[in-house]
Amino acid sequence: MDKDLKKLILETVNEFFENSPIKMVERGERTEYYDICPHCKKEIYEKHEYTEDAGMTWRHSDCKGRIDRPEEPLDNVAEWLRPYVEEFRAKRRKFKKSVDEKLPPSGEKKYNKQEPGGTMSAVNI
Repeated sequence: MDKDLKKLILETVNEFFENSPIKMVERGERTEYYDICPHCKKEIYEKHEYTEDAGMTWRHSDCKGRIDRPEEPLDNVAEWLRPYVEEFRAKRRKFKKSVDEKLPPSGEKKYNKQEPGGTMSAVNI
């Protein structure tokens, strides 16, 4: 490459970049979702949940409270994997139902189970 050609190329490149229009940067927006523990109201980070029974129940590692997630639609699951997912979901529902039956009543169930007309005893008389 001779000096004249090299000079012509440099002038052309410099002229192009000096005369290019200045454009404003475009700003994008992202929506970010995250999970919040229903017990302690803290964010559940990626490795802050654990299971001790092969995925039947999950716990938040910060407060040890039991947590659950909504089931994903089966449309998002591959066709060959659906029977296994459905089988696991059925086992999980059965397990959750048996655990919930063993728990004592709470909330409105507990209130409705109380006998009316009970007397209240004072401790410091």
